[in-house]
Amino acid sequence: MVDIELLKRFHTHIGPFVILGYRIGEYARKEFPENSKIRCEIRIRTSPPVSCMIDGIQISTGCTLGRGLIKVIENDGHGVSINFFSSEKSVKIRLREEKTSRILKMLKENRINESVDFVMNSDIDELVVSDEKD
Repeated sequence: MVDIELLKRFHTHIGPFVILGYRIGEYARKEFPENSKIRCEIRIRTSPPVSCMIDGIQISTGCTLGRGLIKVIENDGHGVSINFFSSEKSVKIRLREEKTSRILKMLKENRINESVDFVMNSDIDELVVSDEKD
């Protein structure tokens, strides 16, 4: 479940991409054994609004910049890929580009609440594609 108040305190506002990042992080954590020390590498355009995902991922996974557990790599394209890994396994998650485009279109049309509802209420598998490797 998304902790909206925690996201708001950390990120200062609520938008679809910070929520999406949080949900992706929750999804990834479930793929690893409990108490695994995971790391994260994100290939993303490092400008808002898409880069807001980084904050959501940090909050839901504990992979923070300060702890050196997250690496952000500039991606000039629209695609976003996130690799989560530990000593046991790795999980690669990619955003479905058509869903990202839909969210960006809603934001451009100033339909922020609708974009937040879309991200909150969509099944995570409708928003992302996941590949797991042991």
